[in-house]
Amino acid sequence: MIYRFASRQDIPNMETLWCSTFGDSRAYVQQFYAHWFDRAVFCIALDNERLVGISHMLPMTIRNGTTERCGKYLYACAVHPEYRQHGIFGTLLKRLHEIGDAENAEFLLVPAKDALIPYYEKFGYRITPFFSVELYTALPRTADSQAEMCELTAEDYCRLRNKRLQTIPDAIELDFDALHYALQEIRNSGGFAKKIILPEGECALLGYTDKDTVHLREITALPAMRERFIKAAGGFFSEKQITCRLPFSDGTAIRNGMVRRAAGTVQDAYYFPIDYL
Repeated sequence: MIYRFASRQDIPNMETLWCSTFGDSRAYVQQFYAHWFDRAVFCIALDNERLVGISHMLPMTIRNGTTERCGKYLYACAVHPEYRQHGIFGTLLKRLHEIGDAENAEFLLVPAKDALIPYYEKFGYRITPFFSVELYTALPRTADSQAEMCELTAEDYCRLRNKRLQTIPDAIELDFDALHYALQEIRNSGGFAKKIILPEGECALLGYTDKDTVHLREITALPAMRERFIKAAGGFFSEKQITCRLPFSDGTAIRNGMVRRAAGTVQDAYYFPIDYL
């Protein structure tokens, strides 16, 4: 088995393995590689010339007030069904760990299914809260006369998001290019990215609608203004209720990820609210 970093010539075969494993459209995967290929680390496994394993490690920053730490997000890692149970993914994972460990990075991931949790635990990962979910049902049925809702630009998203993260410990911060990609991805996937404007300020909303519910993947309002902005947003949607992802300490129901901590870090929770990848 050959393990090496991916080249652009490998992308078509990587797309095929990705799509067959996760069921995403080729257009979605092509958009991912177009944005991330020169910014991230991709390691692959080959049996002779046949690509049988892929792994992706994306850069991010873990912010705690004015301090920053190096973070790596492992995403869309897969092994061809005929080659599973042979240690291929474990070898890919170790290659990525070697790179991140040299930067004293913290690794984050979300297992595709709970059955994989014990596997990742063998490599030092531990279950860690990423966000909570709050439900809002008492929504106005008419728009607030003082509220305005418009499309969210990448510039406004970056500004509003970074301002909010300054107040949240151990929040995952992304650079402008990654946030621009996040807006494209959520819109291309049928979601929305909006800005609510009130006399008291502005707020970014990212999410999607499903049946009678608006699911907010991210809201940049401060806690004291959150309900005000959510009620204002409710006046622009016909759905009956809104769910909102919040920092772990602010909410109730927990969504967990897994974290492999760097030396000297003891965080109990991270704030990673948006499935932007």
